[in-house]
Amino acid sequence: MTSVKSAIEIIGISKECNYSIAKIHISKLGDVYLIPKGGIGLHYSRHRDGTCHWRTKQGQLNYSLPKQIPIDRFDGLESLGTYAFTADSMRKPKLEYKFRKCNAIVGINIDILGDYTFNLSFAILSKKNVCQFINICKTLENRHIYICADTHPMIGIVFGGVKGKSSKTSSQ
Repeated sequence: MTSVKSAIEIIGISKECNYSIAKIHISKLGDVYLIPKGGIGLHYSRHRDGTCHWRTKQGQLNYSLPKQIPIDRFDGLESLGTYAFTADSMRKPKLEYKFRKCNAIVGINIDILGDYTFNLSFAILSKKNVCQFINICKTLENRHIYICADTHPMIGIVFGGVKGKSSKTSSQ
């Protein structure tokens, strides 16, 4: 298990400003929380005993998912979710990034994605699945991969533009 609590901030970096996209918390015991920013307070929890759920802070949504392998026996690759964004969807004052205590900051240069719709995917993984994780999402433009290898479970993040899907063409 992770010996200390960990937090990873995912931010969008732009010439204009830096924006909060999501945060991942990993408890000392291995519970994983994925918290997207700028929405309705929705978060995904993957607990050490294998229970998983989507919830909102105010309780409007409480959706349990099928139980997974407990973290102390986890030795695979498991998706925590994928989100689609456009650079314009993040350019809101309430999403402006302000530093908070964390172990790592993953910065996505949203300017290089131009008007592409981009995907941001999160996973937990073990050492034996690192190469498999790296090979996912090969169809993304400007694909970037980050692996936080000093947590248990390991956290994988991949992001990139969706080929042929600009925000201008997908909104028409």
